[in-house]
Amino acid sequence: QCKLNSMNLRGAKFPLCDFEEADLSATNLTDADLTQCMFKNANLNGLGAKGALLVAADFSSANLSQAVFADADLHMSMFIGTNINEANFDNADMRQCYMDGATALKARFQDAQLNYAVMSHADLRLADFSGADMQGVDLHAAIEEGAKYDKANMKGVKRTDADLFEAENYKGK
Repeated sequence: QCKLNSMNLRGAKFPLCDFEEADLSATNLTDADLTQCMFKNANLNGLGAKGALLVAADFSSANLSQAVFADADLHMSMFIGTNINEANFDNADMRQCYMDGATALKARFQDAQLNYAVMSHADLRLADFSGADMQGVDLHAAIEEGAKYDKANMKGVKRTDADLFEAENYKGK
């Protein structure tokens, strides 16, 4: 476990590093190379990672609230059970990301590439996907109340069938 909070690591190169349970809150990682890094259970609150290279990174159960990933390359990254509330992913490459159970309240994905991402069971309330490419995105059992999709490409988006949702959530008596 490392503490790198509030540091300026702009342009740093840390591919394949293990930042599990690390504190990187308010750290500047603009344009950094963090390809295939592990951030499980890490605190990335307020992180600045604009334009960063984060291909196939694992953010499972991490706190990314209010982080900035605008223009970042995050394709094939994992956000399982991740807190991305109020985070900024504008114009980010998030193709094929796995975001099962992520919490993305008021998160921004404007003009992001989300092709074939899995956002099943995610909480997307008040998230903004305006102009995003969401072709083939899986929104199974996602909470979408108040989410914006203005001018987003929604071709092939998969949403939950009401009967399937009821069957999956049947508790019996």
